[in-house]
Amino acid sequence: KETELLNLKSLERYRKLELEKSKKSKIVKEDIKGPIIRYTSTSMPLIEDSPDSNDTTSEKRCSRNFITFSDEDSFNAVFKKPAKPPAPKRPTVCPISHLKARYFDPVTQLPFVSTNTFRALREAYYKQLENLGDTSQPDVAKWLEWRKKNVATKAVTVQKP
Repeated sequence: KETELLNLKSLERYRKLELEKSKKSKIVKEDIKGPIIRYTSTSMPLIEDSPDSNDTTSEKRCSRNFITFSDEDSFNAVFKKPAKPPAPKRPTVCPISHLKARYFDPVTQLPFVSTNTFRALREAYYKQLENLGDTSQPDVAKWLEWRKKNVATKAVTVQKP
């Protein structure tokens, strides 16, 4: 009888401890603050549009993915509308050969077709620099001096047979 009473008391204490533990370990779900973007993926039966049959559902399934935004501002932040529609890209034409250009010269900002047209473009650019270049800028003046020396030596080597 004493053992039974001790066991009952012990059992009662154990139940109280378990009850306290369950009260302490309650999971409190925090509320989400701010905009929410929710992704949902579901599988549903495939519905086919066929005018000859009455039963349009089949055993085939398809997946559907949905993205839902909690507010319009978060949607607009993700999918921004461009201010202006982009201008249609016209095919670039080489100004020398009048063929469709495959390359673009970053210095002259002109398209070109081949190495020969590239050389012609650059030579025209160099002549423009020689005639209209601002010699008060030290880089341009230095380059013009180098160019005069370089062109003079090329002319001498080409003339010698």
